[in-house]
Amino acid sequence: MSIEVELNGKGGKVCRHSKAGEIQCPLIVRPTSEDVVTGNVFGMLRHVRPHLWLNDMLNTALGTDRFRQVWFKDFSLRLWERQARFPPELLDFREGRTEPDVVIEWENPPTTVWIEAKWLSPMAAGTNQSDDNDQVLRGVRTLLAETGRIRPNRLFELPRRSPVWLALILDGSDALVERYKNRSVLEENLPATQSPPEVPHTTFLGVQTWRQLALILATEHDRFTSVERGVVRGVVAYLQVKIAGAPRSGSGERHPVGTSRQARITYADADSP
Repeated sequence: MSIEVELNGKGGKVCRHSKAGEIQCPLIVRPTSEDVVTGNVFGMLRHVRPHLWLNDMLNTALGTDRFRQVWFKDFSLRLWERQARFPPELLDFREGRTEPDVVIEWENPPTTVWIEAKWLSPMAAGTNQSDDNDQVLRGVRTLLAETGRIRPNRLFELPRRSPVWLALILDGSDALVERYKNRSVLEENLPATQSPPEVPHTTFLGVQTWRQLALILATEHDRFTSVERGVVRGVVAYLQVKIAGAPRSGSGERHPVGTSRQARITYADADSP
């Protein structure tokens, strides 16, 4: 498993040929790959009951306390699921298909969460199809269409769902996400449709850092079963190693690790009640 490979220092490093763009290294040997980090963390979190981490993650990212689920009906967590193409008749350019890094859904009430995960790179200010079409706007626009809130003039409509779009980044905030949190700015940048887009009145765009996610998992460890504690122990240890080895934004310095009690949890008492 990739998480064990990296934790035991066997992940290798990017060779000079890859740095020069001469070859492409497999993701398994690229410890800076955001897909490797995302797959390791959320692949493991599939095995942990969602009410023990997802509510806190959503509330922290959105600055709210409205997520208090104790049971998620038909819960699913999927990685890199390619979505239907945004209705082309609503755009003046052809857009590719969006592929969120993480898709989380449940049915009480019907809710869809898309997570765009980044490690060392920022959200893209342009896309392959248009320099005016940034990564956040594209993702949010497609999410609103997939949750029945942007309705093209078609025979059948998609059922309405509650949308949540999150950027999961190494640290700080993201300027593009902050921009589109402003409801009027978002609406101005959505395509014109016969029926106006239904933008939620509650905050549905947010930013979560990998450090915050690690702290959420660490502080909830007493509520996990022994099996869940073993899973979470590995995830937290993995994130601590990754964060400690990542450069700070705009500098070559490394992130400190273990700067709080929560971050220093080692789960030595993981089998204790």
